[in-house]
Amino acid sequence: MFVISSLTEEVAVEPSSLTVPLPKAVQAVIERNLIDRVVPSVGLVVTLWDIQSIEGGTIYPSDGAAHYDVTFRLVIFRPFEGEVLVGKLIRSDKTGVWISLGFFSDVFVPAAELQEPSMFISEEGSGVWRWDYEGEQLFLDLFQEVRLRVKQVQFNPIPTPAEMKEGLGTPAMPFKAMEVIGTMNEDGLGAVSWWESAEEAE
Repeated sequence: MFVISSLTEEVAVEPSSLTVPLPKAVQAVIERNLIDRVVPSVGLVVTLWDIQSIEGGTIYPSDGAAHYDVTFRLVIFRPFEGEVLVGKLIRSDKTGVWISLGFFSDVFVPAAELQEPSMFISEEGSGVWRWDYEGEQLFLDLFQEVRLRVKQVQFNPIPTPAEMKEGLGTPAMPFKAMEVIGTMNEDGLGAVSWWESAEEAE
């Protein structure tokens, strides 16, 4: 789920921070710019692991900041294909279900990847998925703890001006820089309570 990734970037330390020890000033800039953000094709930055090297210190005309070439390592959230994740179901509609891991909420299980046979039951203002299993009706209720297997980690490009005009990047259509796509269509996956009940019955 978590990996260490090395990056090299130019870090600009503003004049107001030049009295601070250089490693601390560079650390503050990296954390401000990257923590809780998605690095394309890398993953979600959780924290700075360490700084391996700081070189340079160039000051350009009309720019009082000192620019350094910094190599550093980050703790990255990027689950691998086949990994099992546990989270809480936060939204359902006829296209599938969304799960929150607490620190990351762009986890989606499409309708075709739910337990078979499943049916979406529409309710006023919302709905719930139901799995019909050996004569029992098992529901995926909101805020229930669920288990899924990762099928794909998808990185999305920054919206174009045309896409933004169509509403992408607005609260109604939020932009998701990284999405985890999963499946629940296996034994042991879906609502955790389903399988706990089965184990107790045995």
